[in-house]
Amino acid sequence: MRNLFQSKNKESQRGSVVIEFALVLPLLLILFAGITEFGIAYYNKQVITNASREGARFGIYVWTETGEVESIVRNYIFPKDEKGDEKFRLIAFGSYSDPVVNSEHLVKNGSEYLRVKVDFEYDYLIFSVIINTFNNIFNAGFGSTIEIGSSTTMRII
Repeated sequence: MRNLFQSKNKESQRGSVVIEFALVLPLLLILFAGITEFGIAYYNKQVITNASREGARFGIYVWTETGEVESIVRNYIFPKDEKGDEKFRLIAFGSYSDPVVNSEHLVKNGSEYLRVKVDFEYDYLIFSVIINTFNNIFNAGFGSTIEIGSSTTMRII
């Protein structure tokens, strides 16, 4: 006797597998895109954090002008190769904004501190298409960029 759940035609089962795959594939692609986007943004956050630390580390020993601290931070973000060409350590696709570097001298409880703050506006790579489509359909106001920043405060010796 035949099982009630068995199909008479195996071809119809193959068709259902293709349809299920077609339904699940966009979700898997969005998940993969999200993982990739998060990884790139996290990498950029680490570069910004390291740049602010390098600027603060330099500034606490050689505190003269903020321009020198900003040049150290920019040299970390834009290193030069052996030919002298400037590279861009942050990952940005298409257009990108230059990182904004601010340093300030603070005095707290009789001690002097230097705060170096670096901000970078990251344009989404993959999600910008999804966000723009969502904004057009639902008239929402989601932005296609995210502000990544880091601040380092060190005591001046």
